[in-house]
Amino acid sequence: MSDVDVLGQVYTGSIVDTVREPLLLLDADLHIVLANASFCRTFGLPADTIAGQYLYDVDDGAWNSAPLRHLLENILPSNLEMHDFEVTQADSRAGRRTMLLNARRLNHPDGQVRRILLAFEDVTERRRLEQALHATLDELARSNRDLQAFAAVASHDLQEPLRKIRAFGERLVTVCGDQLPERGRDYLARMTSAAERIFVIVPRLHPKAEYEGTGIGLALCKKIVEHHGGTIRLDTEQPSGTTFRFTLPDEPPAPLGAREESAWTTA
Repeated sequence: MSDVDVLGQVYTGSIVDTVREPLLLLDADLHIVLANASFCRTFGLPADTIAGQYLYDVDDGAWNSAPLRHLLENILPSNLEMHDFEVTQADSRAGRRTMLLNARRLNHPDGQVRRILLAFEDVTERRRLEQALHATLDELARSNRDLQAFAAVASHDLQEPLRKIRAFGERLVTVCGDQLPERGRDYLARMTSAAERIFVIVPRLHPKAEYEGTGIGLALCKKIVEHHGGTIRLDTEQPSGTTFRFTLPDEPPAPLGAREESAWTTA
């Protein structure tokens, strides 16, 4: 190596070390030429012995991953640069990391690849927060569905008292309307009008004679079962009546595993 090459490498190393993001400079055969201080610090690698190592041998083969090999051996040879390539990297200290890689070929004027520059961004925490956000949004959507179902059931329960309010209000107007003072007639008219409006908002889906009860029990059971990490379903194979089956984890809130199944049947 000439004095000019040595001086250039010293300058390059000094510049690379000032960059906060982990950087790696490889030769055409994927041996490490330079690793900046941020790279060594982030991945817990010795700065004094990393130069010259074959990338896939570093940290007991931790960098010998299929996505990284695909980037370096298949994508980059036909592309001058690559941005935001996501890889999951094993780390002997921090477990698994999710990283975004920017890669660029540094070609010699004769067209030959002389160097490959890799820049890393650790997005492990970002991905964790994104997953938590998605889980929260899913839970919010489920809660909204439960609320809508509960509102539908609650509207069913309002029908009977609303009918009575309207019926007795109309009877009072017919029978005693002339005997009420003006303020009493005004109050009665407002009460009847309000009952009419509410009645329109919450129509009954089925006649009371066809389906007894409020229907709120199933909605509550569904909410309770799902809150404990279980599921509830309708058993359509029963010859008569209605059977609902539910499953609960053996040790909630453990991950998916063996589940116990129970059932109840209504006539």
